[in-house]
Amino acid sequence: LTITQFRIIPFVGQIPWPYQFDPSPDEVAHVFSVPMQWLMDPNNLEVRDRQPIPTGPKVPVYYFQPYKGEVIWGATARITLNFLELSRPLLE
Repeated sequence: LTITQFRIIPFVGQIPWPYQFDPSPDEVAHVFSVPMQWLMDPNNLEVRDRQPIPTGPKVPVYYFQPYKGEVIWGATARITLNFLELSRPLLE
């Protein structure tokens, strides 16, 4: 569950590269990519505390630095970090 209580179930797949994406404009604004090595660099990650509700405790929110104008943050950043953690043994 996210801090806003949404349940997200990520899926991972392998796509041959390069690939011509054809996303539905009703669902996807645009597609971008970020190299895994860049994402794995701890200098590109920042953690900020956020208080989601007035009486609740502060929670960490993850932000990657901008990459070519794109910022990955919040639940997407946390999912990305979990994926990188699981992938690290395969990449070393």
